[in-house]
Amino acid sequence: HLGRLMRRGLIGEFGAESLRHHPRYLSALRARRAGLEAAPMEDRIKMERVASFQAAYDARVAALPDGLPPSVGLRRLGALIEEFRVSLWAQHLRTAEPVSEQRLRKAIDGLVG
Repeated sequence: HLGRLMRRGLIGEFGAESLRHHPRYLSALRARRAGLEAAPMEDRIKMERVASFQAAYDARVAALPDGLPPSVGLRRLGALIEEFRVSLWAQHLRTAEPVSEQRLRKAIDGLVG
């Protein structure tokens, strides 16, 4: 997950505006890591909740023609997935907007193509 948050091409994929949220995403990742040893099964359950949304996002990004940036809707989905992670592992950091599995499904359904 850290590699995903800090990789080359991040701004092109998420947009420059999303970078202001990255410190919170990184803090949520640290909170997840801190709790992992104490509750590995709980972590696994949470990851399973995220996995299908992340896979749908990754598939859409991978299907983009070379050089074509993600649509606004796809960038929004990526941000919502990160917010969902915050909601699962670091509620004390608060999400930038309300997020739920239902909202994520709606965002995926709203993508064209």
